[in-house]
Amino acid sequence: MDEIEVSFKSGAETLFGTLSVPQDTEKGIKNPPMVLFIHGSGPLDRNENAKMGKLDIFNALAKTLAENGIGSLRYDKRGCGKSQGNYLATGHFQLVDDGEAAFEFLKTQHHAAPGPLYIAGHSEGTIIAPQISNRRADVDGIILISPFVQKLEQVLLKQAENVQKDMKTMPGFSGFMTRLVIGLAGGVKNKQAKTLNKLKNSKSDVIRIGFRKLNAKWFRELLSIDPALVFAKVAVPTLIIAGEKDMQCAPEDAPEIARIIGEKAQYHVVDNLTHILRLETEPASIANYKKLLKNPIDPIVGELMVAWIKQN
Repeated sequence: MDEIEVSFKSGAETLFGTLSVPQDTEKGIKNPPMVLFIHGSGPLDRNENAKMGKLDIFNALAKTLAENGIGSLRYDKRGCGKSQGNYLATGHFQLVDDGEAAFEFLKTQHHAAPGPLYIAGHSEGTIIAPQISNRRADVDGIILISPFVQKLEQVLLKQAENVQKDMKTMPGFSGFMTRLVIGLAGGVKNKQAKTLNKLKNSKSDVIRIGFRKLNAKWFRELLSIDPALVFAKVAVPTLIIAGEKDMQCAPEDAPEIARIIGEKAQYHVVDNLTHILRLETEPASIANYKKLLKNPIDPIVGELMVAWIKQN
């Protein structure tokens, strides 16, 4: 495949990314299907990597797609990687606008005049992708990887509950001290609820809670969305891929989203798949992410995407 460094404007900011184009000479490809990747939450670059950890998700999926005659575009979020802007001051709806600007840019590419155009979102990207497709008549389908249908507040409280369960099984002295400190603070779930209350009542784009700066505008905007209402408006073919051992977005949300969208939707709940798209053979635990990230993403995700795109 050819990997081409590109840039495009979204509002006043310039965003940078990578256009992956399948090689025509090898497969005789004309007007290939193209996929726009939309990130999950956090300060992520075009490959869904951040300073705190490398997921290497979108670059791996781009390679799989290109090997099967499908092109793609992935880009750095505002204020991340090479892109301009302030990540912490960016709201959720600006991320939707950035995604739409990327889609508009993808349509214009002469490197490989695109055929059908798809949007694939991971985690938060699964609520951005349908917002873009609901605005436009030129999206041919959406792919939702690790999606959620509950409101953000419920998702975050459930995540905190899962972390609290993880801490009970943390070994050794570090586990004891973590449980002690969190216990004195009222527990992870209680702390999360207090933080969310402060965010909901904030007025500025960025606030400080304890030693951390938080993107308050992003939280307020995403908290205002009912994902079920967004999915109810989807009018394009939809592929839903969930992980049985996803501790961040409940796997049971996948069939519910498919039910809401209707006959245009197809869903898969992949055995042992986690939120970071690695397989987990042990009991599901966010504490295992560091170990799992030593492995590449599982090929099943790319295989399901390729099969569905070719079917459509």
